[in-house]
Amino acid sequence: MKKALVFTFLVGLSSHTFAADKCQVKSVFNMVAFGSDYVKGKNLNANGSIASGNNIQLLNSEIQNSDCRALSSNGNVTVNDSRINGSIESFGKLVINKTEVKGQVRSPNKIELRDSSVGIVVSPKGSTLVNSTRERWWTSSLINSIDLNKFRNDVASESKKFAAQPKSENLKLIVYKENLTLSLKNKDNVVSLNSDQLAKIKNLEIRGDVEQTLVINVTGETIALDQNVIDISGDIEPFNIVWNFHQAKSVVISETSDQVLGVPGRILAPNANVKLENALVSGGIYAKSIDFNVAGENNSSKLREIKYLDK
Repeated sequence: MKKALVFTFLVGLSSHTFAADKCQVKSVFNMVAFGSDYVKGKNLNANGSIASGNNIQLLNSEIQNSDCRALSSNGNVTVNDSRINGSIESFGKLVINKTEVKGQVRSPNKIELRDSSVGIVVSPKGSTLVNSTRERWWTSSLINSIDLNKFRNDVASESKKFAAQPKSENLKLIVYKENLTLSLKNKDNVVSLNSDQLAKIKNLEIRGDVEQTLVINVTGETIALDQNVIDISGDIEPFNIVWNFHQAKSVVISETSDQVLGVPGRILAPNANVKLENALVSGGIYAKSIDFNVAGENNSSKLREIKYLDK
């Protein structure tokens, strides 16, 4: 098993390094996406941190992260034709091609830069530059700071916990043709659906207030959200909604109609490959693996970060 990915920097260079209190990732759910096996895709616009317990591959994508850490991986990272606002960390091979990185790039191995510009290269083995620029190069030593193996276990544990919760008996469900309205009655609400029921729902309205939470447990190995309209009414916050696909092996989210929220909330699928095709998720995706826009050449998807309450 690969050890956790962590970095410390040379004493006396603190003005150019990341402050620990600013960039410390305390929870996997502070990230906008985590794939324990891999994260890969193209035409992705993401606001927040992305991490993988293994490899990350991105093409023609833009990652915006105000908390410094944009990409973190226990394996290899390959970025092509992209724009990254934040740092990139790789415990394996780090290759950056035709990409602008506004932040540090960090690896214990030699870093390859081709037709790219980056901030500070942090590596004990330096970098290979081809038509590229960097601000400077620092050596570093590796210590424990971010445990991506723990994050994998945290996703599985959270999903299992939600799956064990009984459904709310007094939760009001109004079903009309392909429409479902959930009127939340409790502070914490749980609804259970199977994958066939979910596939038939084209319009979902969630009614609740700012203090209420909703867990949607969905059984079945194959999940599809295709051209669904999901609307929030009242003051319920997206960060209080959880989609728990605890049995799923495959989850496909495509052609989300709402361009403001898309699918709001956290998506937990610890055993599944999650695919986004022309989709928007306002929250986070935490899965075995994640693919963005692999089916269509012109497909594009967005991940919007939302602030989660500390539990």
